Amino acid sequence: MYDDEDEDYLEEEENEEIDEIEARRELNNSKMSTRVTKGVKNKVGTAVKATAKKAAKAAWEGIKIALKKLLVIVLSHPVVLIVIGIIVALAAIYLAISGELSDSATTEVDSYISSITDSMDEAAKEAYDKNSSLLLLKVSDINDMYDAYIKSDNVGTELKNIMQTVFGTNSVEGTAVYSNKKEFTPKDVLNTAKNLTKKFADEKYVYGDPTYVPAAINGNTGGVEVDGEGNRLKSVDKCISSSGFVSWILNELGLKDQPQTGLKIGTENNTNGRGLEWYCESNKFQRITDVNALEPGDIVLLKDRQTNLVTHTYIFDSWKNKGERECKAYDCGSKEWIQSGKQPITRKIASDDKVFLCAYRPSSTPYVEE
Repeated sequence: MYDDEDEDYLEEEENEEIDEIEARRELNNSKMSTRVTKGVKNKVGTAVKATAKKAAKAAWEGIKIALKKLLVIVLSHPVVLIVIGIIVALAAIYLAISGELSDSATTEVDSYISSITDSMDEAAKEAYDKNSSLLLLKVSDINDMYDAYIKSDNVGTELKNIMQTVFGTNSVEGTAVYSNKKEFTPKDVLNTAKNLTKKFADEKYVYGDPTYVPAAINGNTGGVEVDGEGNRLKSVDKCISSSGFVSWILNELGLKDQPQTGLKIGTENNTNGRGLEWYCESNKFQRITDVNALEPGDIVLLKDRQTNLVTHTYIFDSWKNKGERECKAYDCGSKEWIQSGKQPITRKIASDDKVFLCAYRPSSTPYVEE
């Protein structure tokens, strides 16, 4: 028989065994749960990877199909291949030229800056070294802003004319340098000549020596009237000369780097910065010396038989009678022609006291009659 103490001891020992069994069971359950969780994660990861691989494979197959179709199109249409080749070649050439121009410009600027800085004192050199890059950046920004502004639709024509003309204003001789010149054709020359001669006839212009050409610069179309003998008569509000007429046409077509008084003929014909013949040469107009080769839109120059000075100019329109050297022309060489309202007039290529010197063709674009 056990006493009470022995019985208590046995019961306590039995409870400890039960607790140990429960602890082992919980540990096993925990390990099993961890294994299950890991298994699920592994299966999910595998499924995701498999899906991603399938999607990538499908995308690649789609790309290959598109590339094959593109290749078939290019091979079946050689023109497409040639165009692509030309585009690539032009892009390469552009990049190469841009790089060379940039390097050349940089070299020129560095050389110029060096020539300036050689004469600077030490304080000025130090200030320049610290701020030169900022200064050059600001100059570049200003140029960009100027270009953007001058091309804006918000800027009026008159203001553009003023801003584009750097030199050659206020009777100062010289050539303006700006990048807003535009291409034009012989057809444009004729249309402009037609519009201007209509304006002169409607507004009763007279033949004379205008103070300003064209009037768009400041609105002043006045000058001194001149008679058929070359005598100066009186001051008038509206007058135009043959060379002033041609100057105005070229101005309307975008060539605005002219003196305000217009391009001259006669004794000033070849004066640097002022003469019509000089201006045509400097703009690389085609010089025509064969009268039989005249085409619509050509600027004809006549010279005096005795002095050999250029004394008249007009715009050739067409032949009236080629055998008799008779043509149709836009001509502002007399008050009668200016106010006739019948331009182009019919005239001889050259009058009795004048001979054909040459003509200038502003554009190599052929004239196409509609």
